[in-house]
Amino acid sequence: MDLECGVSADRQTAIVCVDRQLGAAELEQLIENLMACRSEMVPRRRAVMFPGARILVGSGVHRQAAGVGRAMVAVHHPGIGWIGATAENCPPTTT
Repeated sequence: MDLECGVSADRQTAIVCVDRQLGAAELEQLIENLMACRSEMVPRRRAVMFPGARILVGSGVHRQAAGVGRAMVAVHHPGIGWIGATAENCPPTTT
């Protein structure tokens, strides 16, 4: 394949080579490769879901109430950061 993504030995920089137009499946593969490269680089991604809202990453999973019967659930991916969704009809959060 003519798609390459690699991380330097010091893990500070990456090189990405694409020498042609990409179809949807090839673009998906490149995105996966880019996420893998980013997860190997330093500095690590900060655990920030949105500006001003820092969340400590313990297990890499976060759940918080988002209104009555709703919860926001997110997982921290080292290559792209937080990935999440709002869930409906959730039991109340316990502390």
